[in-house]
Amino acid sequence: MHSMIALLRAVNVGGRNRLPMTDLRNVAADLRFNAVQTYVQSGNLVFATDRADLLQIEAQLRTAIFEKSGVETDVFLRSSEEWQLAIRQNPFEAFAQSDPSRFAVVFLTQSPEEDAVAKLKASVKGNESIEVVGRHAYVCYPDGMGNSKLPIGVMEAKLAVRGTARNWNTVLQLLNMAQG
Repeated sequence: MHSMIALLRAVNVGGRNRLPMTDLRNVAADLRFNAVQTYVQSGNLVFATDRADLLQIEAQLRTAIFEKSGVETDVFLRSSEEWQLAIRQNPFEAFAQSDPSRFAVVFLTQSPEEDAVAKLKASVKGNESIEVVGRHAYVCYPDGMGNSKLPIGVMEAKLAVRGTARNWNTVLQLLNMAQG
């Protein structure tokens, strides 16, 4: 069995894309995933499966969520091993430990081009710091995410890839659940 973590983009935000976590768990159970759990209301799903094709699982989840709830959302899937690697590769470990609610990992659909990363870093106008490692962007928000001049929409536009962010507390909690 493979332990997996799936992140849904922009569900239950500002009253839009309403998806009860009970429905999400039911979708996962209908797909015959095991040990299905959700965490908070923002679309975090942990499960086990004997399937290994991540792209196929992402597509199945995306389709099943739409069919069950009418919510169209991106699904970002990582194996437990990939999740652990993303944690180990964090270039801002000290900041993440000292202020985990103001530190986020942005899970990307794919690794962005190096020149796109350079352009993004050059465009930062606030106090934020960002590094991209593979399919993950690590962002320090010393003034808080709500006050940031580096929202996810700007990152996506500069990097030409889609993403969804989770703060460090959530990243660590999802790993604990996956290792359960």
